[in-house]
Amino acid sequence: MTLARPAIAALGAGRMGRGIATAFAYAGHDVAIVDFKSRSENQFHALAGDALREIRNTLLSLARFGLLTPEDAERVLARVRVIPESEAGETLRAAAIIFSASVFALARAFSCGTLYGK
Repeated sequence: MTLARPAIAALGAGRMGRGIATAFAYAGHDVAIVDFKSRSENQFHALAGDALREIRNTLLSLARFGLLTPEDAERVLARVRVIPESEAGETLRAAAIIFSASVFALARAFSCGTLYGK
């Protein structure tokens, strides 16, 4: 029997958010990276692509060291998604654990009302 692991949210789509996402996805959690910076739709999609590519490259490095297979790396990556601030509310309310390496992102989450009740 496999137990579901709690959902994780990482506030901020920079290096720390990406690292948090990589570690928890590798451990079996679904992870949402929440981008709280104001961006155009095209800028957001470019950021999301960059973040997922960086995570994929990190996982493939682990595969080269024999810690997982390339196929496992893709399965781990599938647990990660990058979302814009406009979708943060529902995602953060559903997350069991919320990480923030950025005071800005944490303050933004509170100001949007997405963390009330957490």
